[in-house]
Amino acid sequence: MPSPTQLREDKQQGALTVRCSPSEGQPLACPRQWPTLSLGGSGGAIRLVLCLTLCLVAALPAKAQDQQTWEVHLLKITRDYKEYKCVKRLIYKESSNNPDARNGSHYGLPQGRTRYLASASPTAQVTWMMKYIRARYDDGCSALRHSNTKGWY
Repeated sequence: MPSPTQLREDKQQGALTVRCSPSEGQPLACPRQWPTLSLGGSGGAIRLVLCLTLCLVAALPAKAQDQQTWEVHLLKITRDYKEYKCVKRLIYKESSNNPDARNGSHYGLPQGRTRYLASASPTAQVTWMMKYIRARYDDGCSALRHSNTKGWY
């Protein structure tokens, strides 16, 4: 299966031009034109990295972009990297990182028992989860330890 993003290189008079365009039959993920950029001089490497990053982000499926968004949000609202890792493990254990997960009357990333989580955005689910963890366990690592011991948190 072809990659959703193709890179084309044109060498013209010592400059490298990189064009990013979707594969045939793939819809554009971004309403703007794909970046076209000439690389030469001292800032060429930086511009190349920026161009490739834009291409790759635009090529990500919406689900992957959602996951990046809630993970960044989680990183911002946890106290430190250790707690972030504990909560990430807990989320994976509960829902396999699927914001649409459902198990009986439990919904979302945290598998909370409220219908709110069934329609909440992944970022809102993470916010709800951290409020619950703070109120009940004080931190994410305590919640993970409880889950590992009891099978629930």
